[in-house]
Amino acid sequence: MDSYKFIWTVKVMQAYFWTIFLALWLTACSSMTEPVTDLFGEDDNLPDPSPLVEFTPSLAITELWSESISRDDEELVFNLSLTSSSNKVVVANHEGEVTAFDQASGQELWQIETNVLLSAGPSSYDDKLFLGGSNGELLVLDLNNGQQLWQAHLNSEILALPVAAQGMVIVKATNGKVVAFNLENGQRLWQYQQSLPLLILRGSSSPVIDEDRVLLGFANGKLVALNLQDGAVLWETTIAIPRGRSEVERLVDINATPVINNSVVYVSAYQSHVTAVDLSTGVVLWQKEISSYQGLDATWGRLYVSDQDSVVWALDSSNGSVLWQQDKLKYRQISAPAIWGDYLVVGDFEGYLHYLNRNDGTFVARVLVDDKGIRHPPVVMEDVLYVYGQGGEVHAFSMAP
Repeated sequence: MDSYKFIWTVKVMQAYFWTIFLALWLTACSSMTEPVTDLFGEDDNLPDPSPLVEFTPSLAITELWSESISRDDEELVFNLSLTSSSNKVVVANHEGEVTAFDQASGQELWQIETNVLLSAGPSSYDDKLFLGGSNGELLVLDLNNGQQLWQAHLNSEILALPVAAQGMVIVKATNGKVVAFNLENGQRLWQYQQSLPLLILRGSSSPVIDEDRVLLGFANGKLVALNLQDGAVLWETTIAIPRGRSEVERLVDINATPVINNSVVYVSAYQSHVTAVDLSTGVVLWQKEISSYQGLDATWGRLYVSDQDSVVWALDSSNGSVLWQQDKLKYRQISAPAIWGDYLVVGDFEGYLHYLNRNDGTFVARVLVDDKGIRHPPVVMEDVLYVYGQGGEVHAFSMAP
């Protein structure tokens, strides 16, 4: 049986939010190098999800196309999302199948079998695709035809999306190791390691490249900026400090990918804060007590966050003050938000896309996409919104005139 099937997790409710408690896990599994927990899945102890509210739609959504691929991993947590580049939309499943569709029509362009248990990706850059494997594989494929260009290996599962720029690709593994590879031949250029706590979330915070910096969030609550060329530490900032007596109470993972806007880094931590950090120095500018593992999105003057209870927040990005909250999706296990023009879009565990007015958080539209659920935020490219559901449904939407 494959090793990924041996992840033991039990979820319980803690006050008004979800957390994970693994009975006797720390004793029985003390020899494991990568203890992880999983925030998704069904549990009788979780609060009942909010029912869908009635409203009068004020935004017309047009489906441009939809396709479906085989996907049998909806009960498992992987960072298998969607990428759109060079007029193609590309998705992958855990069994190793990668499929490319025409961005405009949805016509299948190619499909390949990698023979790797995939756990992250694809991401794309410069006509190349990057995927991570459950056994630490990094695959680099040709975006035009799916042909494998090269493969590398890390000694830990890859859940973070690999990112590339300036002739290199940066990969972060679940054990806290970060490795930079030559984009053309896979040669290792440098590596960096963070020490992680004994118990961590099964997270997927991905590297972010900004000019000559690589920004990385870790399960120990630290945000680090490295020099892109040699991996030297530029600054390190503690975003969240573990508190409590148990390992569960002390979880402060930076589980979501940091967002950069106007020379400020915005980052969220589980059981802690949303934090704004100066990009150049790492100095904390402000913090707001909101716990989030899903993630956030930012635009000029505003920051949007999905918290651990599935409440959507709009914050003033200059000081963290609350502009509005939308709590009608509470406990619906929503995705991180995606900004689409004047609207905000989140997916939920039943496979609905919810469209919110960015000014006040009111609902303007709702579309059912995939009844297996939506974990990852939609991707917006050239005014078209693409979404990939847990059941393998791929959809493209536009706003009606």
